[in-house]
Amino acid sequence: MVFFAKYKPEVGFKISVDGFHNVPDTSNPYVAIYSLNPPGRLYLDLGFDNRDVITCTSYNWDSPLQSPQFNEGYFKFKDVPFQKNTHIIIDVRKIIYSERGNKAKIEKIGWTILPLFT
Repeated sequence: MVFFAKYKPEVGFKISVDGFHNVPDTSNPYVAIYSLNPPGRLYLDLGFDNRDVITCTSYNWDSPLQSPQFNEGYFKFKDVPFQKNTHIIIDVRKIIYSERGNKAKIEKIGWTILPLFT
């Protein structure tokens, strides 16, 4: 690397999930949830704070059903302090709608961790 810039919390960082590839079930939509950890609000039932938990739900309806794409683009996280153990959890969930108009079910599909400061 020729140049390395120091992280500035007031500037922050951006992240994007563009879509999924080879989803196993094309009859139900999938969503991506970004969760900043710490504090891990999504998993500690601390309530949602749109600075810590963000959901990708805006589909590009022209994308293939097997490889759906999202329209959101980048999400910006600002004022995240530099800590070597801070990471983003990317959680994938499937929304299952019932035919009778009852509440939708949310099925957990998988997740991954993206370290921010290594």
